[in-house]
Amino acid sequence: MWDARKIGGSLGFLALAGCSSVSVPIGGDGLEGQGAEREYLIRGDLGDFVAGFEPVEVGVGWFPVNNGTYGDYGSHAVVSSARPLGPGQRTFVLDLAAPPPEVFTLYRYDDGVNPAYDYVSDVAQGTVVALGPRDTSTNEIFPDALLGVALETGVVYFKRDGDPSDPNDDVTGAAEWLGVEPTRGYHLYAIDAPAERRAATERCAWNGMCAASRGLGAFEQWHSDRQYARCVSEMPDAERCTFTFTETRTPDEAREHERCFALAMSRPAASCESPLEYPGNPLGFERRVTVRAGADVWQWYIGW
Repeated sequence: MWDARKIGGSLGFLALAGCSSVSVPIGGDGLEGQGAEREYLIRGDLGDFVAGFEPVEVGVGWFPVNNGTYGDYGSHAVVSSARPLGPGQRTFVLDLAAPPPEVFTLYRYDDGVNPAYDYVSDVAQGTVVALGPRDTSTNEIFPDALLGVALETGVVYFKRDGDPSDPNDDVTGAAEWLGVEPTRGYHLYAIDAPAERRAATERCAWNGMCAASRGLGAFEQWHSDRQYARCVSEMPDAERCTFTFTETRTPDEAREHERCFALAMSRPAASCESPLEYPGNPLGFERRVTVRAGADVWQWYIGW
């Protein structure tokens, strides 16, 4: 059976960014021969962004990528196909005329019996996000440039058609999960996750304690820091601790890490259901996309 978690390291997003250059190579697997018969236009707006604080450009990005190194998940993001936004412009049309950059994350498959091997997924998943000014000499972006995320929609790209005869086929499994057709190219899918359901999952994940983390990849660290601040704000009396995920730890860090681990293990096991549901999108690319100011890309991906 296809495991939805396998596409987690190849997240793409459609980024409102500050760069028009692309240094990541474009794959040769993409949209050749589709031309006029397959047009991918995303139409959207900036939602609740306050006037004067809008992003500066719209483009396609991919998050997170691992630069070909297994285990580097959560560290990198890149942007491509940038389009500028004029002063006060609150709507956009994004033309996905080319395939995504070759940033599909490297995975390792290990069934515990046969020799482990690495492979590159044929699935990239994404959403629309807003970015402010950034270093335009590189196509890499960082969390401090993210201004908002579309939480009700997502984009998935398949490098090939699905193979329904293969029960482990990534494309077929992702298409069934997200409610789209298992065909090569881009698809716009819908997400249903009411705020109260997101909040319930978040509190379940905290499990009555506020744990900070250090030593994570840039985007994972960003999300962890935001979650810790929210946890402390909403549960000021909860016990606090800090994990340190680095190759070396100081004696104090090691003791605190062990204390935090013991604290987590002492709590009743929490079974937290994802707040995200994918009801299907019969409108396809005719559905408009709205970017939510201040939203977190992880809120889009994992729901909290």
